[in-house]
Amino acid sequence: MSVLFIGAIALSSLLTLMILGWAAEQGGLTYSQSQQALNYARSCAEYALQSLRADSTYAGSGALSFTGGACKIFGIDGAGSENRTICTEGDVASVVKLMRISAAKLFPSTYIASFRELYTGSGCTF
Repeated sequence: MSVLFIGAIALSSLLTLMILGWAAEQGGLTYSQSQQALNYARSCAEYALQSLRADSTYAGSGALSFTGGACKIFGIDGAGSENRTICTEGDVASVVKLMRISAAKLFPSTYIASFRELYTGSGCTF
């Protein structure tokens, strides 16, 4: 009887550890996808900044595709080479990250006033 009781406790402990391991693995995957989506959003931001430096009338829009996901440039607020705001989005699997970049000036050197992640559904309405 006591052997059966000890076996049940051991089996219960084993199942609990297996479930905790699986949950930790899933959390790691989500974190990795989140970081990749953020990097994709940054890539679109860099692309938009380079496009603005090449052509100050660049209005944004467009997308870049990557092996594991994509990014979008929503639009660019402002005109000329000062006080421009760029909004981008990075997507990996079902993870979405938004960025808003404010450039105080583009020439002769680019000065970024802020470069921050946004929560889904906030900001970026031009």
